[in-house]
Amino acid sequence: RKIVLTGLVALTLANVSIAEAAGPAFIRPTVAYVMPDADGYDDAAYIGVAAGATVGQTSQHEFSGEIGATGWEFKEGYASTWVEGTETYVPFLANYRYYAQPADAKVRLYFGPSIGFTQARYEIEVRSPGFFGKDDSTEILFTFAANIGVDIKLTEKLSLNAGYRYLYIEGCETELFGEDIDLDESNAHAITAGLNIRF
Repeated sequence: RKIVLTGLVALTLANVSIAEAAGPAFIRPTVAYVMPDADGYDDAAYIGVAAGATVGQTSQHEFSGEIGATGWEFKEGYASTWVEGTETYVPFLANYRYYAQPADAKVRLYFGPSIGFTQARYEIEVRSPGFFGKDDSTEILFTFAANIGVDIKLTEKLSLNAGYRYLYIEGCETELFGEDIDLDESNAHAITAGLNIRF
């Protein structure tokens, strides 16, 4: 819980920085191709949106808040019993980016961290002759990411960015069907693409 509170403080500080920012505000719809490290998980899509502002003489510092979603589905059969499950992850992140080139450059290299928390929801259904059961649980997990990429200027108001993100989500213990289940920490690599729309 202390780690989650630290993430919430980081989000608050990011919002204060955005409110005091002198540079242009922006919104950035983002998609990503997520590749988990864990066995048994296929690659998945991520969709999200970030909003924030830039500061500095050449707009080299960017602060934003981000929300997104990704998830996985599982279906396994054991004799006459079927088990179906879904895992849905909704991260809430405070992002910082440092741009190595000034705002008027055609291509800008960026890098920086993200910190916050992820709402993880686990749902499971069990079917067999004469039996049907379902249960779900929700956990709030500390989340960290490291980001690097390039931003390509299209117009004065639009730019396209593409990059790489390493994502870490802490492990937890959750309860399903009355049983405590230990879930390992999650690590994933993501290829990201976003469109910056400046105001």
